Amino acid sequence: MYYNKKTYKWLYDHLHSKYYDLLMKQCYLPFGGEIKCRKILLEHIEFHQHEIILDMCCGTGGTTFIIAEKADTDSEIIGIDISTGQLNKARKKNIYKNVLFTEGNVSHTKFTDNFFHKVFISFALHEMKREERLSVLSEAKRILLNNGKIIINEIDKPSSLTIRLFTWLWFYYWLPLNPETPTRKGMLKYGITDEVEESGFKNILKFNYFKEIFQTVIAGKKHKEENHT
Repeated sequence: MYYNKKTYKWLYDHLHSKYYDLLMKQCYLPFGGEIKCRKILLEHIEFHQHEIILDMCCGTGGTTFIIAEKADTDSEIIGIDISTGQLNKARKKNIYKNVLFTEGNVSHTKFTDNFFHKVFISFALHEMKREERLSVLSEAKRILLNNGKIIINEIDKPSSLTIRLFTWLWFYYWLPLNPETPTRKGMLKYGITDEVEESGFKNILKFNYFKEIFQTVIAGKKHKEENHT
């Protein structure tokens, strides 16, 4: 099952946004709690002064606020999401003066070319079909500066069958109508690092966490001349 964009937005606006934060707290319990886990997944990210940072598919701001805590106070951080309900939750929790939330389609944002120093995508690509993932990655590349970085936090496929069984149970992949099941399988089949490279990024690094349950992928944007070599 795969929800179209209109249905997906309605579900997150009217249903998921009401219990999403509580669900996230439960999901991250085995990993030291949500805040601790999100911080660990960003431990290899270097932040600098005067950066403009985008958090794609920001939801209720779980990763956005960790970015704000780690980034320099003079940096500008924008969270973008398609769900009005999720964004309303994020705005209510926002205590940072340099964080702004805006509604929009991450496949076709209205940001100008070469605008951001960093673009984050956290636990969203596994909800998308391959063509949508590639579209989002392409959009991230377009709006990144030539020396900018894309940072992706995602689930991974543990090599241990026992750990894979745990994730299957813990993240509700056993539910017959779980819409993430086919898209998650597709993402893991093609591989985040391969799709990132396919989308025109270079110097790709991958870090695994918590017995390979999670992965963080960091990559740089190729210059135009590099795309023709």
